[in-house]
Amino acid sequence: MKLGSLIGSNALLIIILLTASALCSTGMTWGLPAAWEPDSYVPAVMSMARSGTLHPNFFDKIPRPTMHAYTIIAALAPYYLYLKLTGVPLTVEYLRTDESFIYTVYIIARSISVLMAIAIVFLAYLIGKNVAGKTAGLIAAALLAVTPGIIIHAKFTNSDLAATMWLMVGLLFLTMAMKEQDSRKLYWAGLFAGISFSTKFITLNFIAFCLFAIILTQKRRIVSSIKFMSMALLGFAIGTPFIVMHPVKSLISIYQNFIVYVFQTQNVDSGIVGGVGYLQHLYNIISMLGAPLAIVALIAIIWLLFTQKNKNILVLPLFALFYFFGVGWWTFAPARYMICIIPVLVISAGILISAPVFSRRSRVIVLILILGLSLVYSVELDQQFMHDSRYAARDWIVTNIPSGTLIGSFAGRYEPVLPVKNISAPNELFTGQKVSATLPQYTVLRLSSGTRSENAENINKLITEKSPQYIILSDDYYGRYFDDYRFVEGDHSSQSFFESTQLFSELLDGEAGYRVVAEFKEVTLTDIPVSFVNPKITILKRID
Repeated sequence: MKLGSLIGSNALLIIILLTASALCSTGMTWGLPAAWEPDSYVPAVMSMARSGTLHPNFFDKIPRPTMHAYTIIAALAPYYLYLKLTGVPLTVEYLRTDESFIYTVYIIARSISVLMAIAIVFLAYLIGKNVAGKTAGLIAAALLAVTPGIIIHAKFTNSDLAATMWLMVGLLFLTMAMKEQDSRKLYWAGLFAGISFSTKFITLNFIAFCLFAIILTQKRRIVSSIKFMSMALLGFAIGTPFIVMHPVKSLISIYQNFIVYVFQTQNVDSGIVGGVGYLQHLYNIISMLGAPLAIVALIAIIWLLFTQKNKNILVLPLFALFYFFGVGWWTFAPARYMICIIPVLVISAGILISAPVFSRRSRVIVLILILGLSLVYSVELDQQFMHDSRYAARDWIVTNIPSGTLIGSFAGRYEPVLPVKNISAPNELFTGQKVSATLPQYTVLRLSSGTRSENAENINKLITEKSPQYIILSDDYYGRYFDDYRFVEGDHSSQSFFESTQLFSELLDGEAGYRVVAEFKEVTLTDIPVSFVNPKITILKRID
């Protein structure tokens, strides 16, 4: 086929992929040059570069999958080689503090996420086309291109989007193997399932589901399962060589740091079990899809389950349910844990919209309506994400507060607002460490969030003994106490509640020797489809 004919026959798909590229790549520089969250893999890769080892330091507490770290390293290799050939002294100090180097590393790492997001859209087209025809594939790709969960995850670097892409490749080969009854495709399905698992452990659910599907659909169940698992183990070994090299140590660490934590701490102490987890995950799915698309996707899952006899199509809703209940029974997981089934849900929606149950006119109307609403929701949420209150607060701080200033921080788990890397320990005072050569360096007195009584005692201690020039608060630390104090004033059931809320009230009202000089508001939408929220941050200055 000639190039012109090839482009013409795929013109709509090309437009969809270009749209996805534009939406995912816009605003890639948010938070730079010193970003902390949620690019969790960049600091690990930087540490590996400084230490000259392929063993990430974040293995210390619990063995973690490393495939995505190696992917970033491979992408950075040409840039690193360029610096070396041009005579740049790649010292530890340079790798730690040079802003142009750090900035470029973040951009390259985030570019990988953009490419993976585009690949996921393309894979949705291929899977939809394979199981239900080209129209279903195009609709699925178009919907996924404007899905907020995919667009926002493309803006930063973590393993969730990467695991989803590898999982989608494995799912494509699984559906091809089932459709063609070609067990050789199971080798490829197993390889990419293993790579996905070596990128994010939570995708173990996908490997388990593939075995379940193979047993139900393949004639030679045992042989096919062995083929699949042998390649899955190979894929896992490729992405996590250190776990494979130290299996006993890794298993002990996983048990001590993960299993015990999840089942004893989260389930017992926090009461995070069963139905509550399902509701949280359902809420996360709706926030990542947007309500209109989420409703259509959920209807599609039910419709496919009750109307389809084609096992190749039934794989999609069955996997979505398998993954949802497999993850949701044990934890309030962050929204990103559900991203692995977002493309599957969207493909299911594409199959429903393309089905004969819709007339051509109604199909076009539904599609335009959902695309329009999803695009508006995605752009609005995307803008709020890129203008995170923490980075807006940081910009204000470095512009208005001189270097060397003593700052008191009650920012709790949102503390990355400060342009320093803070030493963390409960309820003690610490001095921040410099992380950038050109950003101002501050002395930071940090207090971890504790009980109400501890909060009140520690804040009083910092104000009276240290008297910092500025104080930074986030709603993680004071919001619920202060708001409750306003609305139920005079009704204090405990002395500790009264002490903490009264203290914050006096502090914010200017009665404790400080006045508010800047505020950065939290987002107004119900949720941001990532692992953190956009907090309200208040900056106070001492009244001299």
